[in-house]
Amino acid sequence: MKKLVKLTTTFALVLITTALVQAKEAPKNLTANIQRAAANQAPVYLNDRVKTMCEEWTGCKEWVASRVQANPTFRVTDAEAERWIKKWELNQFGSKVAVWDHRFYVQTIENGQTKAYKFERTRTASKDYNYHAPVLIKKFPGHPIAGNPSQHIKWSLRKNDACDAFPGCREWMWKHGFGVEDAVGSQYISNFDEKGEAIWTYKLYVKVSDSFSFFNYYFTASQSRHNGSYAYSAPKEMGLFPKYPEYPF
Repeated sequence: MKKLVKLTTTFALVLITTALVQAKEAPKNLTANIQRAAANQAPVYLNDRVKTMCEEWTGCKEWVASRVQANPTFRVTDAEAERWIKKWELNQFGSKVAVWDHRFYVQTIENGQTKAYKFERTRTASKDYNYHAPVLIKKFPGHPIAGNPSQHIKWSLRKNDACDAFPGCREWMWKHGFGVEDAVGSQYISNFDEKGEAIWTYKLYVKVSDSFSFFNYYFTASQSRHNGSYAYSAPKEMGLFPKYPEYPF
């Protein structure tokens, strides 16, 4: 019985000593431990839209996984993309085709701090692509339309939905008796304001037809300030319709 009491007393002293040590260390480590535990339970991506866009860009998913492994608090909270026609060139059949370019942006939270990164790719002489490691930038550029972020890096709207979404497109079609045969849009940062905030331009390219012929036009909408309203210009005719951007990214 005396041996049992002795063992019980010793065990109690160990528990008390351990508790005192933990209490002594708690002020220094408690906040960090709570943040780490919360990060381990939180999803890596804020939502499915952000996750999908990252997976569409070559190397983004792997980059995120490596960052999370190095820092469990790393999370991706937003994403946006630029796509635009860089130039026109002749293809192997001697026809002019649009060469598209893209940039991809992600916003993150790391150790409680908000950061932003830019992904880019460059085209080689052999017309392959080099994907460059993301670089840290000062600010996430936001979205072409505030509150309406892109769902994909790639163009995803159907032709009629694209026209309906662009103010004035459907009315212009009706006025001229046109039907939409195809449509694809570009969106890109055309300028930055004095605070480094992005100013966007959006273009919608449409192939239209009447009862006899096909025509190609493009609509332009431009901001004058960050998150500002768009000024829409009258559609202009163009010689060729730009085909969809190349995939994958």
